[in-house]
Amino acid sequence: MIWLAYALGAMALQGLVIFIVKAFSFRLSPLLVLLFQYIGSILLLSLYLKHKKINLHLDKLCVKKVFASGFLVSTGLSLYYLALGLAEASKVATIQSVGVTVLPVLFAFLILKEKVTKRLFAGLVFAVMCILFLTI
Repeated sequence: MIWLAYALGAMALQGLVIFIVKAFSFRLSPLLVLLFQYIGSILLLSLYLKHKKINLHLDKLCVKKVFASGFLVSTGLSLYYLALGLAEASKVATIQSVGVTVLPVLFAFLILKEKVTKRLFAGLVFAVMCILFLTI
């Protein structure tokens, strides 16, 4: 169940980050905040990888996929941070949550062929309804 601890930790830290970005967006461009977050992340992850002696060798195809993934993450976060600078965090975060909730499950079902049970489907429907009711 270590995955649950990681997921709960990510949830708590990302929730805090959204608050911080919104608080700073009154004085700084949200994209500047994102840039400094990336710089901090690069430094911290570099130290971690060096400490754990993790091999960084990747083949060309893997590098292309990793950079494509990085482009998607950066673009998505940039749009998200810009939205946070323009609207209430409560609305932006809840609307963005629909995509974070539904799209991974949809892709896991369609591409990874993971099983979607009736219970999971019902949970998704209720989660999306709750998120939409929060933004209306």
